[in-house]
Amino acid sequence: MKRVTNNIFSKLSAIIMMLISVVACNEKLHIVEENQDGPIVEDFEPKSGVTGSEIHITGRNLAKVDSIKIGGVKVAVQRLNHNLVIANVNALNANGELTGGIIEVFTPYGVAKTADSYTVDYVEPILELDELKWGKLSPNDALTLSGYYLNSVTEMFFIKEGTRNRSVVSGEENSNLVKGRIIGQGEDFLRIQVPYFSGKAVGMKLAYRSGKNIVETEPVNFPDNVGGLELVLKTPTVSYVTEKKMQGFEIELEGTDFSVVDSVMIGGLKAEIQTAKSSDTKLVCLLSDGYRETTDADIKLMYYNEEGDAEVDKTIRVIKPNYYFWKDKTLNSGNMTNADIGILSGFDGRIYSTCEFAGSDEIKKKCHLGVAAVSGGLAFVSMVKNGYVKCGGVGLEGGLLMRFFKLSAATPEANAFLEKIKNKTLEDFEPIDQLKEFSKKSVTAARYIDGNDEYNTTNTQGMEIGGANMVIVYKANKANVDEIAQIGFIELTGANTETPTKGSLTVNFYFKDLTSE
Repeated sequence: MKRVTNNIFSKLSAIIMMLISVVACNEKLHIVEENQDGPIVEDFEPKSGVTGSEIHITGRNLAKVDSIKIGGVKVAVQRLNHNLVIANVNALNANGELTGGIIEVFTPYGVAKTADSYTVDYVEPILELDELKWGKLSPNDALTLSGYYLNSVTEMFFIKEGTRNRSVVSGEENSNLVKGRIIGQGEDFLRIQVPYFSGKAVGMKLAYRSGKNIVETEPVNFPDNVGGLELVLKTPTVSYVTEKKMQGFEIELEGTDFSVVDSVMIGGLKAEIQTAKSSDTKLVCLLSDGYRETTDADIKLMYYNEEGDAEVDKTIRVIKPNYYFWKDKTLNSGNMTNADIGILSGFDGRIYSTCEFAGSDEIKKKCHLGVAAVSGGLAFVSMVKNGYVKCGGVGLEGGLLMRFFKLSAATPEANAFLEKIKNKTLEDFEPIDQLKEFSKKSVTAARYIDGNDEYNTTNTQGMEIGGANMVIVYKANKANVDEIAQIGFIELTGANTETPTKGSLTVNFYFKDLTSE
């Protein structure tokens, strides 16, 4: 019985192997090798057309077509199959002229040319406005116009009342022609973005390409059921403005119809709109660094492509601080290469390398914040003698003696400074006597421990993102409340830890030299 079973299995195995062999052979038989023959063009239709027209090119070996030229100028290509490709007549030659000519079809395996030339027709576009449903149009609305040969249009203009016969081509006396931005077009449609204009528009003009020239249509009057077109205009209003803020920081405006606002002018200087944080009812703007003094600055909104403007009956007090301030400074930790490690100077805002620090007594006197990699995280420590931050493997020495004090919201006196720092309303380091009192409770380091929010928030040596720690710099190598030379605030705005002890800290640094007063 065993011998019979073995015989059966042997026969089955042979059959299976034979089937695998057949399948494998069939797979080989069905492999289609890539056709590497050059393209062949047999015909194309139509033989002529206007700009934007499609040309259907038929032939063989067209699947690999990667470009098409008409009269030596590349045109857009739509690849379809081995027997058909489509080209669009939408290109200009070097002279700015819409071109016709011999059609060339290019593949990696060769080039094919047509026997006949394609001819470009220059046809005046025609607008049909009678059936247009205008509705209530506002600036920036999308408006679709119908007609013929509209794919040749290069510009479209609204004609304001009293300007029907003015030229769009010569540029003479056309101040009351208002251009609409073309956002889509085809042979039978033109889609435009409605521009801002005041008063009434009575018709339209089109400019189009004819050979190397731009020419214009005759004015097309609006139909009787429209008459003149007056836009529905929005005027932005402001109900709230941040009362005061330091230069270089964000302010907020609340109100209505902010979607039409292009720019915000504060004290005659443009404030950058933070688009991602703004909406139709809120504007967040970045104050310019160019303000010369603390002042109540006027606010003006520019809207509808800055054609309209609205004075705001509110002002903002722009604070130019009475101290050194350095924003968004990123410092790498001390176990990176010497070139990547930096120490921030509170005097000039520069970030010096550790080896620049080690090689210059002058630099040592003005450098403050260097980031050391410590167990579980990153820390700012004194540069008097620092084995964590090194140049050429040697720890730094000879810097300033510094200690740190955490500004806690639980302590009213400390919270008063913390709130001003968070709200960007800190005008000066007053009262200095209070800051000197904080120094009596200072610690030797300010640490950010990765993943330990409790430590960062509650420990006296901790630093939390969004919080602030005071920096105290002493005249000598001994901490003495009567020997304080400099005071600063570290506002921690970001932390990046590639490993628990490798990464960077990003800070705003507020710094005042008491010896210069």
